[in-house]
Order: sequence, then structure tokens, then C-alpha cells
Amino acid sequence: MRKRGLLALLGSVCLILVLAAVIPFTAEGATPAPKPITIKVAFIETMTSITYLKTVEYAKKVEARSDGRLHFEFYPANQLVPANQIFQSLKVGAIDMNACHMGLFAGIEPMIAGFQLPFGYVNRDHGWAAWQAGQKELLEKALVKQNQKVLALSCPTLRGGALFSRKFSVKVPKDLKGRKIRVGGIEQSQMIAACGGAPVTMPASEYYEALERGTIEGVITGVEMSIDRSMYEVCDNLCLFDFDWAFTYFAMNLDLWNKLSPDLQAILVDEFGEKYWKAQSNALPDLYDAAIKKYQAVKAAIYDPSPTDRVLWKENAKDIQDKWVAKVGEPGKKWIEIIDKTRPK
Repeated sequence: MRKRGLLALLGSVCLILVLAAVIPFTAEGATPAPKPITIKVAFIETMTSITYLKTVEYAKKVEARSDGRLHFEFYPANQLVPANQIFQSLKVGAIDMNACHMGLFAGIEPMIAGFQLPFGYVNRDHGWAAWQAGQKELLEKALVKQNQKVLALSCPTLRGGALFSRKFSVKVPKDLKGRKIRVGGIEQSQMIAACGGAPVTMPASEYYEALERGTIEGVITGVEMSIDRSMYEVCDNLCLFDFDWAFTYFAMNLDLWNKLSPDLQAILVDEFGEKYWKAQSNALPDLYDAAIKKYQAVKAAIYDPSPTDRVLWKENAKDIQDKWVAKVGEPGKKWIEIIDKTRPK
């Protein structure tokens, strides 16, 4: 009888041990670890772009600091949604985060175009100083109605936008008369039209073939960014006129942002703030030099406008800023005040 009881006790102990091995156990008062929040990040850029690479790098830092509570998925080169649908997709939550190109979406929210004003900024550092001095807050306020939380500023080029052309050279505005030039936003379009050219809009993925076919004759983009599209194979002329800067801002869907705990929000702001900007800045000189060497290797003509020629370019753009300020009103005036206040001496 005692032996039978002992066997029953041993059987119960074994059953408990087996159940403990297969059934999750939590201590009294403890709660199971929550599932990580997945953040889907959409890019226009390719996997080789500095924007993509640095975003992945810093997203991994966020994951580590969040102790696994945040998890990022990355979708380069319009894998998740087409470029022209990214803005709306972010608004409705079809994607959670992305790098919004200023020029591409300025038609939806005019305030975005402030970063694309022709010759508005002296250099990248000027843009960063203006961002910190109040332009981030102005942009953030405008984008609340688009259900976006602005996180970071990015600029994947060392210098401003260059004009890449095929079978003709550009040095001064009159060289664009009658030429079909791909533009990336309203301000670029206005500038090309003011110079007598014909602005054309198309996705970045179509540059190469369009240049080959003659659908377009030139493109405004950053030197480093042009390498991702192998434009050194189809363009034999560069004009480094620093027209505008390839500023993009990183934004998150506002509904998702509001669901995050304050400590997770703080981690995102910290990693995608000055740390992210400096890491990108430190990588650009080598990328720029390597890109220029690509064009030199194919004997492309590279023209850096003289001070006299730069005056001519700026004269053609002088009305664009005034029109933008008139469109956006008081926030536009404050935006220009910040540009002037932070302008390097």
C-alpha cells in the first residue's frame, strides 16, 4: 500500500516536471514578455544607398536598446509601395516609417518645400543648424494633419544637387533652353522652366533608360545618389551648381508613435537625431570622392560654376522663394528667418 502511494507521488512529480518544461511559467505577479512591435520601414533608395545603410545601422541600435521590444523590417527600392504612394501609405499606417523626400511630396504639403528652395542653404551644416533652430518644429506642426511624427533629418550628399546631362554641357542657365530635364519637385520644375527648359517628372528607377532613349536629356540629383543608378554610364557632363540639397526627413506614423512608451520614444529620438546625422556626414566625403572618380574614369566633363555663373543661376531662382512664402504664409516667413539667422558668416 505504502509502495503504491510512493509510486503515485513519484508519478505526480514527474508530470509536474514535464508540464513545467512544455508550458510557459511566470512568477507570481509577473506578466509574459510582450511581442515586439514591428516597424516597417519603406525606402525609395536602393540597398547600396547611404540613407538605407545608415538607417539599418541605427535601427539595429534602437532594437538593442529596446531589449527586443522593437523590431524593424526594411523594404528598399519601393518594394513595399510605389514612390508616389509612400506619403499616403505612411498616413494611413500601411507603412510605419520612411524617408520622405522633400521635393516629391511638396505638392501634398507645401511646407515640405522649404528644404528645397533653390540656393536656400549654403551647405549641409547650414541645413542641420536651421533644423535644430526651429525648422523641425515648423515641419512637425505642419505634418500632424498628415498623421506623421517627424523624427530625423537626412542629407545623403556632400554637396547640393548637380545637373547631369547627356551629349550636351551645362554651365549657365541659357544652356538649358529647350532641354528636357527630369526634376524632383515643384521648385526644381520652376527653376528649369525659368531657364527655358522643359521639366519632366518620372521615378528615379527610370532615369537610366530615359536618358538612353532621349526621353530626357538631363537629371538634377546628388553626385553620390547618381552612382546608385549607374548614371556615369549614360551622362557625359556634370554641372556642380549646388542648386538645392537632397534633404529628406524620417517620419513615423503618428498613431504608432503614440502607442509607444515614453522610453521607446526617447530611444528613437536619441538614435535618429544628431548621432544619425553625424554618422551619415562622416561617410560622405569618401563616397563623394569615389563618385567623382567614376565620372573622371569615363572622361565626363565636370564643371564647377564660377562665382559669376552662380550669380546667373541665383537670378533665375529669385522669385521661387517669394512664391513659396506667399503660399504657406507666416510659417514660411519664420522658415526664411531661421535660414538667414543660421547662415554661416
